[in-house]
Amino acid sequence: MIIRVQRQKQDIGLVGSGKMKLIFENWKRFINEDKAADSIKNWKYDDAKHYAEYLVDRYGEPDVVSDHMLLWEGKISQFNQTYVKDESIPHCCPKPHRDYAYSTMEIDVPEELMESIAKASESIIVDQLKNEVTARCADINANAITLGFVQKLVAGDIEPGDGKKEYERHIIEGIFPDWYKEKENEKEELNEDELEERCQKGYKTHPTTKTKKMYGKTYRNCVKAE
Repeated sequence: MIIRVQRQKQDIGLVGSGKMKLIFENWKRFINEDKAADSIKNWKYDDAKHYAEYLVDRYGEPDVVSDHMLLWEGKISQFNQTYVKDESIPHCCPKPHRDYAYSTMEIDVPEELMESIAKASESIIVDQLKNEVTARCADINANAITLGFVQKLVAGDIEPGDGKKEYERHIIEGIFPDWYKEKENEKEELNEDELEERCQKGYKTHPTTKTKKMYGKTYRNCVKAE
């Protein structure tokens, strides 16, 4: 009888613990929702603000909220972290845009590749002590392309001397790594006359998917000519 009573008490305790955990998680989510909304509405930069709102709508509330940043821990694609800062950093390559979205992955970059990465893009941040690489672009699509490029470089699939050229090609052609499944299937049916930019020499407009999203804007989808 005593054993049965003890087991009943233990079961009640487990149920109570489960309910308390659920209450705590719901309360934390409620607090984060309130914090995220309050944080974003006071941001200075509209492009960062709108992208932060988009990520909240698509991936849920962030795990960390500050006055100038929202951060998601492992909830977006294969990234360890994704965060948006209230900033808008002008960046010219390979096309003029502004950076405010960060994504981090664990990648062990050898010392001999640091120069190649530095030349490829100012938006690739390597922390060798933590074996982490962070991409800072205008959206998670560009971040995925950037981190995929670093993985190829480390794996030896890209020659270090071709780093800058290959990185620009990856961005322009939208070469995503196999692990990235989050890219939206965007098929905008636009008349070619509506796109001011023409493909560079040696490239042509994709026959079926004429446009693509990059850095929050629509560009002609240029692919290498046969």
